[in-house]
Amino acid sequence: MRLRQTILLTGVLAAGLIAGCASQPAARMGANSTLATQRWQIHENRLQSLDSFTLEARIAASGSYGASGDLRWRQRGEHFVVHFSGPFGSGAVDISGTPGDVEIRTGDQRYHTADPETFLRRHYGWTLPVAGLRYWVLGVPTPARPAADVSYDHNGRALKLLQDGWVIDYDSYQGGGGYALPRHFTLVAGKTEFRIVIDRWSDIAPAASSSG
Repeated sequence: MRLRQTILLTGVLAAGLIAGCASQPAARMGANSTLATQRWQIHENRLQSLDSFTLEARIAASGSYGASGDLRWRQRGEHFVVHFSGPFGSGAVDISGTPGDVEIRTGDQRYHTADPETFLRRHYGWTLPVAGLRYWVLGVPTPARPAADVSYDHNGRALKLLQDGWVIDYDSYQGGGGYALPRHFTLVAGKTEFRIVIDRWSDIAPAASSSG
């Protein structure tokens, strides 16, 4: 009976989280209640278990970069392919690979690095937190490193999280593949600020061990 009640509660909370999330602003009243915490834990676990997703977005930067471009991110397990169209005046840039082996391509030039953030800054004058962004675009912290702080609304969706020196502020959510996923958010580190608007989510799937 206890197991059945737990399963029912999980289903109710997950359904409540997804319902009405399409393009809705994050509820800024904040929440530290037991129910909100339960919803956040369910939400976080589901999204961190995702093995596959594709997003298409627009990205704009202020501070030292001050330009904009288009972003397409395809994640398949540990492998990712990120395509920037015209970011920050540097033309098209493709970043692909796994966390320990990243290839960066621009024009006919190819480079391999284990630290794409530093490489992009040195060679192109701009950078993005590639390692953390794989999870931050989903609205959850990177599980390999604990977040310094996370605040969430009464639906269990992240309002703000701090990790690796970045502050990620979520303004609105949308539905995608049965999940509540970010629509608009900002990333800030020092004087650098990125604004990202995700226009489309697709190919969303959990890992095989989590799909049952």
